[in-house]
Amino acid sequence: MKQSYTPPAYSGGWEAYEKYIIDNIRYPIKARRQKVQGVVEISFVVRKEGHLTDVQIEQGVSAEIDQEAIRLISNMPDWQPALQNNRAVSVRLLIPIEFKL
Repeated sequence: MKQSYTPPAYSGGWEAYEKYIIDNIRYPIKARRQKVQGVVEISFVVRKEGHLTDVQIEQGVSAEIDQEAIRLISNMPDWQPALQNNRAVSVRLLIPIEFKL
């Protein structure tokens, strides 16, 4: 039997995801003063109900920037869950968040 899989998706698509990040990111003052930049790789689980849990830094930049990345993801609205054989399933995602001055 052929299995079908649809990955989780941010409600509104990738453009809406990017808009959420741009509209909600708060560059930490200390990191801004020290001109700290970089890409945080952050993982989280999109639960079968669509909410996000288990947010973790996989590759960080600095304590302040990492905390801001966690805040951004933790406050994100629910996603559309992944579907496997037309049933919602929980999936861990890894995404980059760029911090650039």
